[in-house]
Amino acid sequence: LKAEDPRRADEDLDAVAENVGMVRDCASDLGLEVYVMTKQWNRNPSINRLMASEGLNKFVAVDIQCATEVHGQGLQVGHVGHLVQIPRSQIERVLLMAPEIWTVYGYDNAALVSQAAQGLGARQDLLLKVIGPNDVAYPGQEGGIPLDQVVDIARRIADLPGVKIVGTTGFPCVLFVPEQGTVQAMPNLASVAEGAVRLE
Repeated sequence: LKAEDPRRADEDLDAVAENVGMVRDCASDLGLEVYVMTKQWNRNPSINRLMASEGLNKFVAVDIQCATEVHGQGLQVGHVGHLVQIPRSQIERVLLMAPEIWTVYGYDNAALVSQAAQGLGARQDLLLKVIGPNDVAYPGQEGGIPLDQVVDIARRIADLPGVKIVGTTGFPCVLFVPEQGTVQAMPNLASVAEGAVRLE
């Protein structure tokens, strides 16, 4: 935005506030919790603060840079590890940010989180990223626990101290179709749901 046109920035934030209100109210009506994906606006502090002030105050950190930025802005790191696993050397640092949930792609990553959590006297809730045989993955975002192995791997993770499995996740689960103006479910969504049923 150009400095000589501050009205444009105010109009942008007004539009964001209106959209936030609609998302917040709809989620509340459906009994859902919203995690804000800050990468869409490059983690802009003005937008993040507005989101938090309007009640959407848990933020997704898709990588270590995002976690650092969100935490540095004094905001709640709600979810880490969803698209990119946290590097081993940074796990303890991210645990100190107290993320609400942490996605792991397999036993080895869960074991690293467990080890670091024990050292800090912490307990971390985990989501297991599940992948089915027909699921879609974008380049560089492959990986996860094969659906036919999820119960066995979950049993091993459940034995680790300092961590607790609280659900399953995947990506991408839905896709917007511009030509139709609709959102369609991807095969990944069925895998996430099936994985949760098997864990139960």
